[in-house]
Amino acid sequence: MNETPDYMYTLQEYVDQPYLVDGLKFDMRVYVLVYGTDPMRVFLFNDGLARFATVPYSPTSQENASNKYMHLTNYSI
Repeated sequence: MNETPDYMYTLQEYVDQPYLVDGLKFDMRVYVLVYGTDPMRVFLFNDGLARFATVPYSPTSQENASNKYMHLTNYSI
């Protein structure tokens, strides 16, 4: 029997002043499954994901606002 949960959540946080690695914006995904709350039971997956922009970051301005290589970490662009 394949049961579907009644609810699912995705948690993320936007950071106004981005963290940088060697001057590049990045995003990091860590996958966690909470499968109990009393007692708390959590499974942390071994695999995660990190993506990096390809142009060094500088604060957004009129001149660089359209530079998707500085502001986006999506590897499909």
